[in-house]
Amino acid sequence: MAFRVMGPRHARIQAVHDRFWQAAQQIQDPAVVTPKTQSVPMLDGWLDNYNLAPHGWAVKLRAHKLNVLNTYYLEQYRFQAPGIDIQAQAGDVIIDGGGCWGDTALYFAIKTGAKGAVHTFEFSPANLQLMASNLAQNPDLTRCIQLQQAALWHESDQELQFDEAGPGTNLGSGGMRAATLSIDDWASRSNAAKVDFIKLDIEGAERQALQGAGNVIQTLKPTLAVALYHSLDDFTKLPQAIDALHPGYRFHLGHYTIHSEETILFATDG
Repeated sequence: MAFRVMGPRHARIQAVHDRFWQAAQQIQDPAVVTPKTQSVPMLDGWLDNYNLAPHGWAVKLRAHKLNVLNTYYLEQYRFQAPGIDIQAQAGDVIIDGGGCWGDTALYFAIKTGAKGAVHTFEFSPANLQLMASNLAQNPDLTRCIQLQQAALWHESDQELQFDEAGPGTNLGSGGMRAATLSIDDWASRSNAAKVDFIKLDIEGAERQALQGAGNVIQTLKPTLAVALYHSLDDFTKLPQAIDALHPGYRFHLGHYTIHSEETILFATDG
C-alpha cells in the first residue's frame, strides 16, 4: 500500500524482491527453446517459445517472459504464508477469467488434473488465435480445458467495444465488439453444480464480473483470486463488493513483483 501511495522512490517491495529476481533468472536458459519467435505490438515486442519441463512444469507454450514469470515461477494465483496455502486443488472446477494466450488455463489444468475442469474466458480474436496454438502444444492438459468465447460482465448478451492489446485488452472503447456473459448465466446455462475456484484478471472489469457472479458466490462459495491493481479504487471497492456478496469470506493480499502490477486479493470461505 505504501508503494502504491508514495511510489518506488520512497517505498520498495522488499518482501518479494529476492524471490522475483531469482525467478526472473530461471526463465532464461534452459526454459527458452527459441527466442523472438513472434513479434507483438506490446510489451517489449517479442514472444519466445518455452519448454518449462526442466523446471517442473510439463508445459510448452509461446508467450512473453512476464507471462511465464508471473504465472509459473511466481505463481501469482497462489497465496502462501505460514500455515496458509490457498490455490486451486486437484479435481476443482475453475473459472479462468482472462484467458489471454492460454498460459493461465494450462497452469490451472496442471493444478486440477484430469478429474477437474478449467473454463477459460477470452474474447479477443488475436489472443484466441495464440491461445489455440498453445493449447494444441499440450494435448494432455487441454482435455480438461473448455473455452468460453465471451467477455465476463455483470450482464449477458451485451456487446462492448474494445481494441486488441494482448494481455492489456480491456473493454470500454475501440473498433471491435465482444459479446458479454455473466458467471451466473454461464453456470445456469451449463448446469454447473460445482465451482471451486474463480480467478479474475480482466483489466479493470473485475467489479462487474463479481456483480455478475453473485448467485455462484453466495451458493457455492468458491475461493476467489481477483486482480487488485488495475485501479486504486479496487483496493477498497473489490473487498467491499465481495464482502457484500458473502460476509463469511476471509481475505488475504498477495503481491508478486517488484513493481505495482500483480497484486491479487484472495478470498476463502470461513
